[in-house]
Amino acid sequence: MKLMVQILVVMLTAIQLNTQDFTSFEKALSNGNANAISEKFSQQIKFCIGDDAKILNSKSALKELESFFEENKPESYLKKHAGGDSSTNYTIGTLKTNKGNFRVYVYYIAESNDFTVEEIRFTPI
Repeated sequence: MKLMVQILVVMLTAIQLNTQDFTSFEKALSNGNANAISEKFSQQIKFCIGDDAKILNSKSALKELESFFEENKPESYLKKHAGGDSSTNYTIGTLKTNKGNFRVYVYYIAESNDFTVEEIRFTPI
């Protein structure tokens, strides 16, 4: 029983740290901070804008994201839904920009006290 309680405490601590870290990620989305967002990219990431889906290395994905934010200046981001399990997670939200709103889907892998983004999609709505 004691071991189960210890495992639960460790898991809850990791979830709390991931939540705090993801809040910073969402703030970076709101501010259009491509560098902060790309710090969480995996080495290879599925990067999608509208129907244009690409598998990119993290450097190329950063350039695409910077270009996207130059054309669509972020004003705010609001998380609408999140789900997953202890290791694979996703979140869906709305990014409001100067040129309209985008549905943002982020798929990420939780890793001890951090996470890595495997996929990010921006779909005009």
